[in-house]
Amino acid sequence: MVVENYKKYLLIFTLVVTILVFAMGIFIGNSLDTFRTDDLLKEIRQNELDSQSFLVEQQFVETFGGQCDSITLRAGSLQKAIRNTGNKLAEFENVARFENNHEYNYLKRKHMISKIQFFTLLQNWEKTCGVDYNIILFFYKIDDPISKSQGFELDKIAEQYPDTIILSVDEDYKEEPLVGLLAEKYSISKAPILIINEEKLEGFTTFEKIENYII
Repeated sequence: MVVENYKKYLLIFTLVVTILVFAMGIFIGNSLDTFRTDDLLKEIRQNELDSQSFLVEQQFVETFGGQCDSITLRAGSLQKAIRNTGNKLAEFENVARFENNHEYNYLKRKHMISKIQFFTLLQNWEKTCGVDYNIILFFYKIDDPISKSQGFELDKIAEQYPDTIILSVDEDYKEEPLVGLLAEKYSISKAPILIINEEKLEGFTTFEKIENYII
């Protein structure tokens, strides 16, 4: 009788401990996701403020005249900030996407809008200051091996040519209409596709070939 009661209590104790460990794991995981989401949201909001300031500075130069050097520096720093946010968002992507994470989808959309806004600002800035930036639009497809390989080539470009602007666009991202407008403008059909200084390159493009367009 004592042995049977002991076994029963041991089973109950084991079950309770298992449930507590499982619940603790879920709590910690949710806490980490919340921290990551808050961190990304802060970065995206900062990028939005910087983009707005960039736009106002452009308008000031157009209206009152002035030096374009400060705009050049601002464009470079904003590009790095947007790229850094994109890298963090990509790390969060796999888990969040399969969990249908609404916070992630919200962050991705805001980040996509920031990138397209930055691209538009650069086009206006080139007209205002007469300075040509090497701009690469990278249309990719999630879980596509060729798109991933293309991303690695662009990482090498970014490392060797840090002044080159590289903006990645998920061609299947339908939640933001601006993506559709951009895809329509460049007649995007099948990823990967690069738009390098308005030149369209379809399929996988090597580092050496990309280099020919930016030097």
